[in-house]
Amino acid sequence: MTLLLASNVLFVAESLVLYRVYAPAPLEMGHALLAASSLFFTQMVLLAVAIFVAVFARKIRSVSGIATAIGFGGFLLSALNSLLEEEKFRYVTPFKYFDVEKAFLMGSFDTPYAVTGAVVIVLLLCAAYLRYTKRDIPAL
Repeated sequence: MTLLLASNVLFVAESLVLYRVYAPAPLEMGHALLAASSLFFTQMVLLAVAIFVAVFARKIRSVSGIATAIGFGGFLLSALNSLLEEEKFRYVTPFKYFDVEKAFLMGSFDTPYAVTGAVVIVLLLCAAYLRYTKRDIPAL
């Protein structure tokens, strides 16, 4: 979590510097900050999914295989959502919860999707915590 936060602080800082230098007509810096922070929120959803899978999986031989499958599956759902332009697919993929384009243009995320992301994070972390405290989770 510390590395995630530290890398995102660096990413946001660098994004704001580059935005200030290269933006042809700078919008509000708040919009750029919100758009840059969307990476952190998406990573938090994926971290919650990863913790949930790690706690509930019986035997994991290769964590990287499961992580790759989850990431690639989310990417495919995101691409499918972009192709079909159906809103129902947007709820399934975490890559669409925090839309960078809307954050840049409007200065906000879509509220239903941001709330969905927050609910997913809280539910998965609570479920993982309850399972973790009640069972002896074997080490890999």
